[in-house]
Amino acid sequence: MNDPTQTWQQLRRFEQRGDLQKQAQLLQTALAKHLAPHIIQEVLGMALERASLYQQKHPNPYFCLQKNPPALLQGSPAAPDQSSCLMPREAKSQAYTHISWSEIGKVDLQLVDVKKEKLLLLSTFENLSPQQTGLSVNKAYAYAEVAVGTPLMSAFCNNLKHSKMPLETVHSLPLDLFISAQHPVIAVADRGAGKLHLIQRQTMKLQRSWPIVSAPNKKALSVAFHPDRKRIFVTANQAGLLVIVDRGIAQKKLPLPDSHLLSQVRISQKGIIYILAIDPQTRRPDLWVLDSQGQKQEVWPLEGEAFSAGADAHDLFELSPDGGYAVVMVARNQPALFTPCLLLIELKTGKIVDQISLDPNRKPVNLAFPARQLVDPRFKLLPILRHGGYGLNDEILRDVFGVDSLEA
Repeated sequence: MNDPTQTWQQLRRFEQRGDLQKQAQLLQTALAKHLAPHIIQEVLGMALERASLYQQKHPNPYFCLQKNPPALLQGSPAAPDQSSCLMPREAKSQAYTHISWSEIGKVDLQLVDVKKEKLLLLSTFENLSPQQTGLSVNKAYAYAEVAVGTPLMSAFCNNLKHSKMPLETVHSLPLDLFISAQHPVIAVADRGAGKLHLIQRQTMKLQRSWPIVSAPNKKALSVAFHPDRKRIFVTANQAGLLVIVDRGIAQKKLPLPDSHLLSQVRISQKGIIYILAIDPQTRRPDLWVLDSQGQKQEVWPLEGEAFSAGADAHDLFELSPDGGYAVVMVARNQPALFTPCLLLIELKTGKIVDQISLDPNRKPVNLAFPARQLVDPRFKLLPILRHGGYGLNDEILRDVFGVDSLEA
């Protein structure tokens, strides 16, 4: 970090996100000649404690789905269900009490991590509360709060899908939730109706409902928000069908010239589109790489079979927080029939670098990655160090960060 301007810009970015740990790492390197590492760690602990107390008094709202009547709820631990937005119901829809459900998994949420090209299984969560099956938003990502001793935020948990599927054909329900920190709308997908509902996050008002596929439909829709903050990409387990919605103003169906079923779609922060595509004959999944305009660039064959090729409503496919890896769940017949297996794919080469077989009776329906706890942006380390009597003067600030004021 020899460029003071670049160092300052990086620090400001971490401050805006509320990432105290990253601030501490940067300051420890930048101020190595001026402050001992233990001082920065002491200030970090102080700031985390203050931020935690503030968070308890001013928790972020969470968004979750209510079953009957179907609605998107906004609440907080202090004031649950502060506001709601009812979802449209199809005229031929059956009430929840008249639907026979089949569980497709035993684990609501599987927490995983990636370390040195190794996939790690962390905690599993069953029978989560409505708040824990909801998503919150801060400036960097959407997350779910799950209890592992103390609350832990799960980064890049941008969607939470319903854990059951109907045994019979229905024209509506169940609902799946999709959120992006960068987009002002929340997406709720109605599987049976094959529709995507877009709700304004601030007002909790239904903006528009888009039909993606014809009802009745038992497969889950997959939704990914583009980092341009305008476009939303949708797949529906249909042959070659990729749908683009431009902030609820216009919808365009982009048919890809292939017979593969387009299962799940994910988009990296650089705008690269990844689609899990299923061969209907062999049931084998491929990972397609598309540019930001939806043009296919590469095809990476995977192993095993896709669960969505059978009775399951959807496949599991997520990108790691750093954008370097993909995690896909496939079915294998070893050591037992339809054994779920998580594949770790390196996204520079498309190679499978690790894999883990799971308990066939404990198949997860959602994946998430652990993250540092982000705090309200008002809590920053450098102002505490500057004004806390640690010897940082204006001359040091100009030399290290190239600024005369902390407000620059």
